[in-house]
Amino acid sequence: MSSFPFAAAALACVLSFPAQTAVGQSAAAQLPPNLQLAALPDRLDARVESAAPGSLVALTLGLVRGTTLLPGGAALDLVPLAVPAMAFADGFGNALLTVRFPLGQGAGQEFLAQAIVLDASAAGALLVTPLREARLPQIGAEADVIVLFGQSNAEGFAPLAAVPAALRGAHPRVRIWNDAQSEFQPLEAGVNNMLFPMQQHVGPEIGMVEIAKDLPQPIWLVKVAVSQSALGPMPGPWNEWGANAGELYPELMRRIAAATQRIAAQGLVPRVRLLCMMQGETDALDPVLAAAYRTNLQNLIAQMRADIALLGSAGGQVPWFRVGLVGLQLGPVGFRQVRAVRAAQVEVAATTDRCDIVETSGLLMAPDRVHFAFAGLQELGRTFLGRRSW
Repeated sequence: MSSFPFAAAALACVLSFPAQTAVGQSAAAQLPPNLQLAALPDRLDARVESAAPGSLVALTLGLVRGTTLLPGGAALDLVPLAVPAMAFADGFGNALLTVRFPLGQGAGQEFLAQAIVLDASAAGALLVTPLREARLPQIGAEADVIVLFGQSNAEGFAPLAAVPAALRGAHPRVRIWNDAQSEFQPLEAGVNNMLFPMQQHVGPEIGMVEIAKDLPQPIWLVKVAVSQSALGPMPGPWNEWGANAGELYPELMRRIAAATQRIAAQGLVPRVRLLCMMQGETDALDPVLAAAYRTNLQNLIAQMRADIALLGSAGGQVPWFRVGLVGLQLGPVGFRQVRAVRAAQVEVAATTDRCDIVETSGLLMAPDRVHFAFAGLQELGRTFLGRRSW
């Protein structure tokens, strides 16, 4: 008990709401609220979703199961020891509750969590989320790092308005590197998911959210994507991924190095598990770039793996490299070399250890017929992360 890292403040007030008569929309008409947890060495992030907008949400924690009755007939499935965080649900019915504690305190501690929602649409009605089990990581535990890079379809051009309520807000099980803040943060579309923060678009990372919630631990995502960029060579600044061009590649590696150092400073061991690339559209516009694509991609994969090994973040294992194929639908809209680039991508994947492809030709497209629509980006992200070869 002495190592339990969560303060017990606010326990009494949350568990003593008076029973009231429901008015307005009833609790039965609501989708049941849900709870997701990300337990880290120095914090616990809890996401509550499907609450009524404006609801007061409280996180309850305990060590043993048991029935704890609440006013109005609801019941917790744990014996609460602490209610360390409260928040109001946003306009989409989602809330992020964060509990911070000294680094390493309670390492390895197993605990139970459940959230209480004071339903704003039914006066005094209390709802509870499903019970969740969690465990604080041990110091020295490994952290799975995922890298997403490429051009516009890795960046994502789907408008933020296309993101449904269930995927709005912060997602603590996908920790994305915010380079401007020099820290990992819960992924939040429109806030920290693009190269330049606060852009109102979303990319394949949104599909990773759905896979990450079922993984045994959070993932640590580094995303760098720039529109109209090629493997090269091509003129102009900030548009070439070639390792020798001195443009996008060193910036990607700088961010991976900074991100893995930050993970190590939290007492975890960063392991770069998966490199996801969605790139090739620009090269499919130029016969010279298309002809050089196979060699350029082979060189990029080899250089990236070697540099990650030098960072000490590979753990003796070669990171898996996953290539999103350029889609055949690009041919009729002017990308004349799309078949040549696809053939190069397929050949490289077939002849390179721990490398595979993701087909994108059937993904839903935006009206411009070049960029993936929201559903296409969502499926791309699901497939990138969901194949557990890595």
